[in-house]
Amino acid sequence: MLATSLRLWRRDPGLYRPPARTCLAMALGSLALGALRPAPLILGLVLVALLGIPWLFAVMRRLSTEAEPDPEINHL
Repeated sequence: MLATSLRLWRRDPGLYRPPARTCLAMALGSLALGALRPAPLILGLVLVALLGIPWLFAVMRRLSTEAEPDPEINHL
């Protein structure tokens, strides 16, 4: 819900919707993992993997699009 309030979401929802869905799926996976109550080391490793998937997906998706830089955003 928070992401849909961003100005860039409205401008290009096709770019941001798939990563948002991926984040939702990984959040549900994290909840399911917590319900399984694995050993702490396993829990930590699997959470790092689960929470890294949306970031990897978003970066790969962003790099694959050949969009022009947004002039409204200050690039450093």
